[in-house]
Amino acid sequence: MTKTIVNKFGAPLPFMAYAAASHYDKGDADFSVTRLIDSPQIAALKERVPDEGEVDPFESRTLWSLVGTALHHILEESPDVMDSDGVPHVLKKEERITTEYRGYKITGGIDLQTITQSKSQGLNNCVIGDYKFTTVYSVGDSETREKYAKQLNLYRWIIERERSMHVTGLEVYAILRDWRPSMAGKIGSYPDAPGQTIPIPMWNEEKLQTYVDERLDAHIKGKELYESFSWDNPVSYTHLRAHETREERGWRGVRGKKKGGGGGGGGGGGG
Repeated sequence: MTKTIVNKFGAPLPFMAYAAASHYDKGDADFSVTRLIDSPQIAALKERVPDEGEVDPFESRTLWSLVGTALHHILEESPDVMDSDGVPHVLKKEERITTEYRGYKITGGIDLQTITQSKSQGLNNCVIGDYKFTTVYSVGDSETREKYAKQLNLYRWIIERERSMHVTGLEVYAILRDWRPSMAGKIGSYPDAPGQTIPIPMWNEEKLQTYVDERLDAHIKGKELYESFSWDNPVSYTHLRAHETREERGWRGVRGKKKGGGGGGGGGGGG
């Protein structure tokens, strides 16, 4: 995917360099955790769409992404072993772990693993942590919380397949960029501090495995449907139209045609 870098607000050159660079690499994996929890249609289009449009370093999305990335780099410099209440904790930071399942490689980039030794179980205990540079509204939103649960439970699934560890907890460490001290204590649900540790529910084994299989099936089917269409022109996220069946919804471009199908119904949408 390409993008056009613009500078409408006078950003200095290091900001321009950040905006131009790519900051994500899933290696040779077929699916990442963030892709699996995303819509199959959108995930496929992100790989297909040739142009991200204009990106400005001082535009909010890019700027907050830079600050979040800086936060990750700073915290990555913390010691690898720290004591808490006399118990040594091993800290694994920014580790990408990949597992193979049903012939596909699935990968997750895990911000923090806090590991303690468990002599009774014979396995190391692990708490999975994920940093979020976000907003007050987001951390209180039920859909956002559910997305956090999907992401961190998939990380847990990968770790327990690939490491001799027992995951004992899932946590989101939220930095609230729009937190205001004047609001704290005046609204019941408003956070008391701009940093929040949010416990995430751990799913039972059956729910977790069912979710993995459902998402993998959806993305495999989505890829097959996507490849069954030809695209006459570059597409964008707005170039989606409902098609004949529920399963194929979202896969038709404005001028897209299903391979092998008639062209009679293709032009009835918009110009």
